[in-house]
Amino acid sequence: MNIKLFTELTDEIETQIEQLFDLCGGYSQRVFDYILCGRDVLFCMAYQGDMLVATSIGYVTRPGIFESWVGAVHPDYRSKGIGLELQLAQHAHCQGNGIHFIETITSNDNFPMQLINLKTGMKIVGMICDKPDEIKLKFTKCLQTIDSE
Repeated sequence: MNIKLFTELTDEIETQIEQLFDLCGGYSQRVFDYILCGRDVLFCMAYQGDMLVATSIGYVTRPGIFESWVGAVHPDYRSKGIGLELQLAQHAHCQGNGIHFIETITSNDNFPMQLINLKTGMKIVGMICDKPDEIKLKFTKCLQTIDSE
């Protein structure tokens, strides 16, 4: 498995992400463009040869805060630790680039993602009632202490 990090979205990367998301439940170009427009974005990508098998995408929401927004793992590559590897790479990159906190929101029934969050040291800090029958969990991790002056 080869993990690569990108901060620029090329047409090739976008096509690969779209194909992966289509396999994993759908892709909305409109939502993708709206969320990422004008943001400092990080694309963590896992490749098997030339094939994109997993991704984790996030962005800086405000100085020192990074939102781990969305990810996907190809159905044939699930339960192999790839999501965990991507999240660790994302956290390491953020820590080395001045990010103090990582945040993410996960559906209450997405147990694999909840386990990855907990394994990487994230803590549950809240709940969000997205719809009357849908609860989401908010996770946060402090990557480094903030220097006080």
